Amino acid sequence: MGSSSSIHIEKQETFVRQNLKQFKDELNKERINSKYFEPYSNGQVEGKLRQLYHNSDVCRDNRRSYINPYEWDNAKKNLGY
Repeated sequence: MGSSSSIHIEKQETFVRQNLKQFKDELNKERINSKYFEPYSNGQVEGKLRQLYHNSDVCRDNRRSYINPYEWDNAKKNLGY
C-alpha cells in the first residue's frame, strides 16, 4: 500500500504522461521547421506540465521556467487549459 505522497506523485506523473504528446506537438508546431529555435524537449515540457498539475505554472517564480511564457499561454489556450 503506497503512502499518500507516492499516490500524489503517481497521479502527477500520470497527468504528465497523458498530456506530454499533445503539449509538445502544440509547442513545437512553429519551431519544428525554424532555423532559429530548437524544438522543446520532453524534459522541458514535462517540467512545465508538473507545474501545471500543481497550478504553479504561471506564478512569478515559475512563469519563465522551461518554456517561453507566450508560447506556453498559447498552447494552453489552444488545448483548452
